[in-house]
Amino acid sequence: MSFGEFPSVDKRIAEIGDLLNRHWEFPNPTIEARVVTSMLVAMTLWRPQHPDIKRWAERLQASLQQNLDIRFRGFAATYLTTYYLWVGDYAKARSVVDALARMVAQDGAPPLARVIGKVIEAVYHARAAEHARCLKVVSEGLEIADESGVHAWDGQFFSQATASALSVGDYAAVDAYLPKMEASLAETRRIDICMYHQHSAWYALLKRDLVRAAQHVEQAMQLALQCGAPFHEALAHVGFTHRTVLFARNTNVNLVAVAGVPR
Repeated sequence: MSFGEFPSVDKRIAEIGDLLNRHWEFPNPTIEARVVTSMLVAMTLWRPQHPDIKRWAERLQASLQQNLDIRFRGFAATYLTTYYLWVGDYAKARSVVDALARMVAQDGAPPLARVIGKVIEAVYHARAAEHARCLKVVSEGLEIADESGVHAWDGQFFSQATASALSVGDYAAVDAYLPKMEASLAETRRIDICMYHQHSAWYALLKRDLVRAAQHVEQAMQLALQCGAPFHEALAHVGFTHRTVLFARNTNVNLVAVAGVPR
């Protein structure tokens, strides 16, 4: 599956689900964990309404207790944490974050696993409105990246720092991290580009720059639709709504008329 294009996941989800319903067994725990992770990634990003998503999350939670490669466990934990945060289960999200933090703090943990551990911590703190803690973790993660040369996740550090700063109105931090996020974008990762435009629209709305906000929201929506990502499409709709309300207030336009809602 590519993060840049809308994947045909329905057929794959159905096929794997059918195999498991026929009591097909995985050759070993590693393959099982990788398949389970792929299923949760597919459902979380592209089919969050799937009726079996909770079951797959629970299965992945159990798989992470296995003695698997620490780098893979970090990757899997990223999406398990994302799922729990998106459904509002912050307690389970925190338990995953804490477990991974303990694991990557062990002597000999590879730099990639340590970087991913910091990314997940930053994601959690940004969503939990713990701004100072988020920026501290981002700084620690970027320091590990600089020391080790593992920069594949830098964009996520910049994204989480920006989101956290926007949530508390820390414009100085936004001005520091949003340009770095833009510079780190890869053309093939459209969801990341979509998130950049979402953050930019959010910043423009906070500054009451409605023209710029509309431009970024439209780009975010186009990318969300291209990727087939319902969660990001929903965020774009929220951006459109905020922009419409602010436009109506600033121009004394009847909001009912602007929205096209009958009286």
